[in-house]
Amino acid sequence: MKMDLKKSLFVSATALGLFTAIGAVNSTTANAKTRVRVTSNRAMTSDASSRNVNFTGSSALYNKAGTLKGARKVASTSRLSRLAGTQSSTDNVRAYRVARTNRGSIYYKVVTFNGNYRGWIYGGKSTADFGGGVRQYDTFQTGALSDAQKNGTFTIANPGTTNDGKTVTYKQPAWTQYKVGRQITDSSPLKGATFKIDQVGTRTRENDQWVHITATDTSKSAANGWILFSGLTSATNSGSGSTTTDTVADNAIKINVVDSSNSQPITSITYTKNGVKKDDTLGLLTNGVWTLQTADQNALQTQLAAALKTAAPNSYYPSTLNAAQIQTLAQGKFGSTITLVVTKGTAPIADKAVRVYLVDPNGNNIKYIDYTNTSAVNGNTLGTANGSTWTLAAGDVTALQDQINKALVGTGYALANGTLTAADQSTLAQATFGGTAKISTVASNVPQSGYSAVTPYTSDGSALTATSGPAVNLTLTGHNGKYSANDVYKWANSWNPLDKLSLNQTVADDKEAATANEQFENAAKSQYIPANNMQIGPGNGALSSDAILNAVKTNGATTLNSPVYPVLTHKNIIGSVGYVTVTWKHLPYTATKADATTYGQPAKVYYSAGTAVDD
Repeated sequence: MKMDLKKSLFVSATALGLFTAIGAVNSTTANAKTRVRVTSNRAMTSDASSRNVNFTGSSALYNKAGTLKGARKVASTSRLSRLAGTQSSTDNVRAYRVARTNRGSIYYKVVTFNGNYRGWIYGGKSTADFGGGVRQYDTFQTGALSDAQKNGTFTIANPGTTNDGKTVTYKQPAWTQYKVGRQITDSSPLKGATFKIDQVGTRTRENDQWVHITATDTSKSAANGWILFSGLTSATNSGSGSTTTDTVADNAIKINVVDSSNSQPITSITYTKNGVKKDDTLGLLTNGVWTLQTADQNALQTQLAAALKTAAPNSYYPSTLNAAQIQTLAQGKFGSTITLVVTKGTAPIADKAVRVYLVDPNGNNIKYIDYTNTSAVNGNTLGTANGSTWTLAAGDVTALQDQINKALVGTGYALANGTLTAADQSTLAQATFGGTAKISTVASNVPQSGYSAVTPYTSDGSALTATSGPAVNLTLTGHNGKYSANDVYKWANSWNPLDKLSLNQTVADDKEAATANEQFENAAKSQYIPANNMQIGPGNGALSSDAILNAVKTNGATTLNSPVYPVLTHKNIIGSVGYVTVTWKHLPYTATKADATTYGQPAKVYYSAGTAVDD
């Protein structure tokens, strides 16, 4: 929750007394040869909300202060950096103890809200504010009620017991405060009960809107609490808003679309799907994050685009679904009604065009292009299908790459190696004219006018492939179907701190584990995570190999890393019962030489791989 950043981390007299002791300790200059020891270790007593923090990625997490003898790393800086940028509030962090060493260093004991990570992290030299490996973090941002929210009356759209943010109420918006959970666990008795909204805000990570509701009937006030706004439906019949009397087919979800600025209804669509039954969710829940299958997401974007274009031409344009909208839609249940919040835009999609949204590695929109074909028919796909494989015409691939690369100039992002991957091409091929598609980018790595893109190669001349990580891009076939390194990464995180995986997720025996390990490591040897600046320039004329290496050094790209890859160890316990433990490694690459070129052309840089490093 949002707190005053200037508040002291300590408020009790006992805690304030700590500073006297600290001053006495600091009056003696620490000898460099003196063994590091903890001189104080106390529970933090300030308001809990003021102790919500996020990782900075500058320090690792340890089982005790990192400089103490025997300290063991719990999570690396790279893993904490990835946690800092996740879009799930389950990864929020709470600090609850503080310690000081005889050398004046501050360490905080922290825990992620989901309990996956717990340990000590360097916090700077002062307790006046968080520093070092953590910073103060607002898990929730309060906002202003719209007129519709302030004046309307609402009911819970789908009363029941599901713990999904939309069915029951919470003491605080879910996962914004440590160990603060539900207000009620069953809203079934509240079917038809009406509520007023008195507070509103958004969770920082998901950017989804939560509201605090109070029952109009005081006998139901035990339910007063927070709920996702998308979990409510209007009880005021305005003629175009949703009501609790909607009749929806068992294989359909009715989606009421409202304006984010005033909650006024815009339009509605009904999305149907074969092979589902009533109360099935549209999406999947994986490690606390709701996702949509690509086919559903593309179809929804197209259907929403058409409805918005008809309902409010030139007022709203169909954006690619953002993380909050995907979360809302994925939790929707067939046979029910949900509310989707959209934002007014500035430009409709051009006729006979596919709008391609270009997003950064965290899924945030950078910009978009409209790819037009004057002979196209709105509603038809951009590419063609051969069975389950979607492909683009070669001319479309070339034209799209050129248009996207030009659009990304100066943004700091680019297509990996300036080209559309096979997955990108499949996504675009399935997009429809009049609809949208979403393509991910990496740190800038394309030639620009007067710039040369750094193109990494291995020391033996093999091209390295850029990836946004975190895990190596490879899918294997195990004893129980296909799984990828990213699957293992998600499973392992959900099982921390033991990193034990169920056998039915990965491998069945030592041989299968060894085979998987070899393939994951070999894949890591061909992939890299780009540095923030992979360009040289601007400039004109010749670009020598020495100048390239000097520029690479200046740009902080002398050393690159592979994405992390898992090392699986099969463990038998009794008979067929067992588990798999996972350790993570990555390969460091060091630039050793470069081929001379000219400005505006790719700069070929050769990197040698070092010994694998524990992540």
